[in-house]
Amino acid sequence: MNNNFTVTDPILFSLLLLACLLLLLPNCTSVSSESRINSEPEIEIIVKPRLKEIEIANIGIYYFNSSSRYGNLGSILAKHVRMHLQTLQLMRGVELAGSYNDEDEDPIEIAQQKGYNLILLGYIHEFFYGGLIGDSRVDISMRIIDVQTKATLSYVRGEIDAPYVQSTDCLFFRVKTQEPLPPDVLSVKLIEKLVNVLMNKDIQPIPSDHYIELF
Repeated sequence: MNNNFTVTDPILFSLLLLACLLLLLPNCTSVSSESRINSEPEIEIIVKPRLKEIEIANIGIYYFNSSSRYGNLGSILAKHVRMHLQTLQLMRGVELAGSYNDEDEDPIEIAQQKGYNLILLGYIHEFFYGGLIGDSRVDISMRIIDVQTKATLSYVRGEIDAPYVQSTDCLFFRVKTQEPLPPDVLSVKLIEKLVNVLMNKDIQPIPSDHYIELF
């Protein structure tokens, strides 16, 4: 009787294959939901907040300006800002001022007619959904202007990214992919942070389900 084992032996082959897999597994990465939400907003303060007596002020929030490819996103983000400012309860009045045309309309003149003391202008620099090709990214800026003096009282810009995740599943010899968070979800987190910095307030973020109807 031949008691010699060779690699053609089914049992031995299976054991060798299992050993190889165990050696490879520590080097494999897995797709984790945490990797999709661990991005924190990066904030740049362009003009440090110098807001005084804002508790008696009425502020008008204009729809965010951007290229036409973003559709009605400007009004959605403005509503989001208004909701967060109302929650902070820092000013007497917080209203939406609508849209304006950069080329032939002066937002300050419109604000004077409507009785605002302050206005908030926002701009969408980037609002990208990566899908299965890359990371999602949101980049927006906001500033507050004194209607009477036309001075910029606070000016901030921020961006946030969510990674597109790809990893190898060594056990089943396949590549796993997971799409990044969509930019509308990212914008919730970014705007809350931007508004807090804009108003020079360190406030805990509001749960994102408060804004679910905006998008």
